[in-house]
Amino acid sequence: DADLQTQRRRLRIVDLGSADGSNSMETLRFAIQCLNEASSGNDPMPLHIIFEEQPASDKEVLMATLQRHDHWFQTNNVTRDIMMKSFYDEHLLEPDSVDFMI
Repeated sequence: DADLQTQRRRLRIVDLGSADGSNSMETLRFAIQCLNEASSGNDPMPLHIIFEEQPASDKEVLMATLQRHDHWFQTNNVTRDIMMKSFYDEHLLEPDSVDFMI
């Protein structure tokens, strides 16, 4: 199983308009549960989530919400970043750099 885990590419998910992150977490928990049930193997699928929110929002509130879910992120092999940038920006993400957007 360890060899299979190292061969799996970490999928990238972007959550556009994360706000304080509370609604995001409910949706992500469901989506990631479905992904893990559909994947082969016993270990959680490696994922990276980018939480995007407009620069005028309070990044500290979003960070605090996500930190309350640290155990869930670790248990589910999920890493994360916060991006304080408008999703209307045409250069928000590199082309072909994301697997899923919500």
